[in-house]
Amino acid sequence: MDHPVNHFENDLVAALSSNVKHISPKYFYDVQGSVLFDQICDLPEYYPTRTEMSILSENSKAIAQHIGPQAELIELGAGSLTKVRVLLRQLELPTAFLPMDISGDYLRAAARDLQKEFPKFAVSPIVADYTHDWTLPDPLPETRRRIAFFPGSTIGNFLPAEVDTFFANCRKYLPGGALLLGVDLLKSPQIIHQAYNDAQGVTAAFNLNLLNRANQELNTNFDFSQYAHWAFYNAPQQRIEMHLVSLKRQEIELNNQLFVFEEGETLHTENSYKYSVDKVQKIAAKQGLKAGPVWTDPNHWFGLLWFDIPDFETTKGEKMKAIWNNQVLATSDQTVVVEGNHYFPANALNKEFFQASAKQTTCAWKGVAHYYDVAVSGRVNEAAAWFYPDPKPEAHQIANHVAFWKGVSVTND
Repeated sequence: MDHPVNHFENDLVAALSSNVKHISPKYFYDVQGSVLFDQICDLPEYYPTRTEMSILSENSKAIAQHIGPQAELIELGAGSLTKVRVLLRQLELPTAFLPMDISGDYLRAAARDLQKEFPKFAVSPIVADYTHDWTLPDPLPETRRRIAFFPGSTIGNFLPAEVDTFFANCRKYLPGGALLLGVDLLKSPQIIHQAYNDAQGVTAAFNLNLLNRANQELNTNFDFSQYAHWAFYNAPQQRIEMHLVSLKRQEIELNNQLFVFEEGETLHTENSYKYSVDKVQKIAAKQGLKAGPVWTDPNHWFGLLWFDIPDFETTKGEKMKAIWNNQVLATSDQTVVVEGNHYFPANALNKEFFQASAKQTTCAWKGVAHYYDVAVSGRVNEAAAWFYPDPKPEAHQIANHVAFWKGVSVTND
């Protein structure tokens, strides 16, 4: 497995140490878990996959027109790469497809099969946890736009704060791109409940497989026969909750520690929030994403939502000043705003206050930053300004622009 074992171990230790035991659902997806999830997607009770597939099939041409020619498609939580095929068949001259998932062996096998089917562009799998790591390779020179495809309503597994972070990452790492997002919409609780309590018990096996993974990878001693799958719809929270319920008092060994499950105590393994279209669009708008078309099914059980991601913000017409030690270091009405920092054009600097610094740092998506010391009236503020002389393509608009920190105030005039 490519996902580091110590991450799983650390998170499981933290979960078992808590009064309310909860672990991220991303740990469902070892090879066996991925296979079981594919089986879930084919179950008659599990409406999300077939509903989303029908939406994709009926609207693939319209979606492809929004994506446009020479796009690079990035699928987050890619899994078996079944849904994306519908889009790839309609795209005009795509430059590359980058599927991202934490289940490396499973992802690479699926990517090899996909490459055989689509030999005209590169299929480059990225083994990473997109909830933490958005490190992407530089786009090919011929790429016009990067599009993130996030199907399956996996966003429903995120806590509200994590949803905000997800949209913020889209804005940060895909400026000028777009997001195609799958969302499981609000509907009858009975329909939702049945989807997570199938008659064949596949969802139960999927849930319990988390314990099997812990036994295999972390040498724990979970007894599967003494845990039960429990899933229910929490109406006030508008979410499905999945738990593993301990059927008796038992002790679990992990990392030379002993953890106790009392009878009836649970390990909370997943939330799956259900949303209205309006609510998702409002959350995304807070991070600067602009809502576009919505494609849905006749029952409005599921939606594919389009969001345009603006390029970098600029402050045209609003004069900004950088001030330190009562001196104006830079003045401009055309700063570029990235991650809340104002980047001033090089010609906006009062260069008498700047001295070259040996300090350099590396940003995963912007590139290598160089620094200036700021010297005013005998005082030196070391490495208080930074700039990117040769940024990565996705950060091209801040080339040789200078930003500030370490007590330098940036205000509008």
